[in-house]
Amino acid sequence: MSAIIFDQRRMRESAKPPVRGKTSPYGFFVKMCYEEHKKKYPNENVQVTEISKKCSEKWKTMSDDEKRRFFELAQKDAERYQAEVAAYGGEDALRKRKRVKKDPNAPKRAL
Repeated sequence: MSAIIFDQRRMRESAKPPVRGKTSPYGFFVKMCYEEHKKKYPNENVQVTEISKKCSEKWKTMSDDEKRRFFELAQKDAERYQAEVAAYGGEDALRKRKRVKKDPNAPKRAL
């Protein structure tokens, strides 16, 4: 095994896991809706698309007071996200590196 591969593996293993993104209020609502459905019908296999359609219809008809609970959960999750980003090393550490553009005048690889 070459030294380069060994160093890359060590770097990959020692690197911190990336920060999980923040969840929207609607995301919390869909998660709750899905869990409620699983409790009501534990043995029934329903497609996620059907549950999503029903949840979206319910979300559209909910008042702002009913949605407030999910907005508060999303606010707490956003605070968690900011704390994890700060601990991880800031926003710059989360950004993906830009790909280096190839030189169009570079010689082609031999076949």
